[in-house]
Amino acid sequence: MRDPASRPFRISPRIPGFDYATAGAYFLTICTRNMECQFGDVREGRMQLNEAGAMAADLWQRNVDRYCGVELDALIVMPNHLHGILMIGTDPGCDPPSATAYVQAFKSITTIEYGRGVRDGRYPPYDTALWQRSFHDRILRTERDLDAARIYIEGNPARWQERRDFPSS
Repeated sequence: MRDPASRPFRISPRIPGFDYATAGAYFLTICTRNMECQFGDVREGRMQLNEAGAMAADLWQRNVDRYCGVELDALIVMPNHLHGILMIGTDPGCDPPSATAYVQAFKSITTIEYGRGVRDGRYPPYDTALWQRSFHDRILRTERDLDAARIYIEGNPARWQERRDFPSS
């Protein structure tokens, strides 16, 4: 058995002391474990979701129904990750979840559904976990930040295609 003290020290990607349930817009990136392409392909600069990718997109959208004071903005499911903009605190009359709670619930329900699809033979299996640990976030503090995130999300498939067509040396 491995000594817990020998594990590498992991630094949290969250801003220390920041309340991620604070009203605002959050640009989130969630990656599959080992960056495995599970959700489709990019063809001619456009994302082509497979059945698993359509499931992930649908569950991202449906997850919002579980919470008060949360709305969704732009979303793109890519072959091995997704980018989404989450608006928290849109209803002052309720107590919204944190961005972390939203992502944890999404990962949980997609892993359960993906596992069903693997057992039914609809989705390819994955090794040990569907999702990478944690997620990346950026707090969108201005309208300009929000617009830039939307443009980034919209252009993600074309950038993916460019990297595949012209790999760096």
